[in-house]
This record gives sequence, C-alpha cells and structure tokens, in this order.
Amino acid sequence: MFARETPGVLPVILAHRAGAHGGAENSLSAIRRAPELGADGVEIDVRRTRDGVAIVMHDLIPVRTARWPIPIRWMTAKCVARLRLTNGERVPTLADAFGAARPGLVFAVELKEEGATGAVLDTVRSAGDGLTVQIWTNDEPVVRFFAREAPDLEIVLMRGEQPSDDVAGLLADAREWGADSVAVNPRRVGAKVFDGARDAGLRVYTGFHDLEQQERILTAASPLAGFTTEWPGEARARLARW
Repeated sequence: MFARETPGVLPVILAHRAGAHGGAENSLSAIRRAPELGADGVEIDVRRTRDGVAIVMHDLIPVRTARWPIPIRWMTAKCVARLRLTNGERVPTLADAFGAARPGLVFAVELKEEGATGAVLDTVRSAGDGLTVQIWTNDEPVVRFFAREAPDLEIVLMRGEQPSDDVAGLLADAREWGADSVAVNPRRVGAKVFDGARDAGLRVYTGFHDLEQQERILTAASPLAGFTTEWPGEARARLARW
C-alpha cells in the first residue's frame, strides 16, 4: 500500500533505468548499487517475451543494450536468457530484479507495452509481501487494468502522446482512468500542477535529465511525491539541505 498524502515526507528518489553509472542500464548490478548512489528506488523498463515472461529491457529491439536485432516479444524467455548486456550480465527477468533488491527498495516499473500487464502482475504477486511497486505507464488500458486488478499498487500516468503543456488533460485522464499519480515534464512542475493534482486527489512525479534543472526544482516549496534522476547522489544532497 502507499500513502496518498504524506506531508513532511521527502520525495522518493528513483534511479533512472536503475542508475547504470558506467555499468549497464536495467541490470542487476545497477539495481544493487542504486542505494549506494543515494536512491530510494529504481525505475526499470519491462517488456514481455513471446511465452509470457516479464523481462527488464527498455528498447523494443535490444541492439543498443544487448547487441541483438530481434524484438523481445518475438523471443522466448529461454532465448532472452542467452543474451548479454554490455557489462556481460544476462538480461534480467522482472523476478530477477525483485530478487536482487535490498529490503525497502522501491520499484517504479514502467511498462513499455500493453501486453506485459498480466506478466508483470503475476510477477509482483509471486514476489510476496514487503515489495513496494509502482506501475508507470502511458497507456489507458494499462492504467485501467491495474486499477481494477491491483488497487493496492500505485499507478503513475505519464504524458504519453499528450503535449507537455496539457497538464489539465493529463490530470483529467488520470482521474477518469483510475491512476493515483501523474508524471509531468519537469518544465511544467509548478503551482498549477500541484494545485490541480491536489484537487484531483493525485500525486505528482517528474523526471530529471538535466542536473541544473534538478537543482532548481528540488526546493522545499516543491511537494513532489518523487522523481526519476540520473543523479541520485546529488538529489540526496540537495534534499538534505531542506
């Protein structure tokens, strides 16, 4: 479960793609290292194999990350197990990722495709109690699926195809579809977003790909629920100055 209202609680720091930092993104070593870098949790990307296994992988075709020119969804889990990331590790399953985590690590699971919903939910349920999982998605069917089947999980609706300035549309969709939170472009983080989200009963997340922007937005006046970042250590230091 999660708290919708957490006054006085610092935002959750999520290492983007598990925070590779010279290693391999979405790898088990990155997940294990994330707390040492200052993160409270990791954002990981998930796809589904042809035989229904949830796999941690960002790209549709893993040429960049695993030097393989075939989509994950065309492969069986046994075939994926033969692939190697750039650091030599196997491509992990979602179950592997959960098993590698330290107690208390938060998982922001971004579903890269609608077809992975059942596999992700099965893996979360198999992991048992004590695991904190958020579902991040662009897609209405994914939001509605998890709102119906797993109301105990926090669902974060991302911008998707909406323009970055369509904050009102994002908040309205999140409320209608059953999301608990929204992830907005950092350029739109401000009083208008926070006021609208509060009125809609939603929490606000963002993602930083610019360190200067991160430093500027992370102030005591920004009631973010959490954020993804390439710089969890710097974010931790910034929050410590509140």
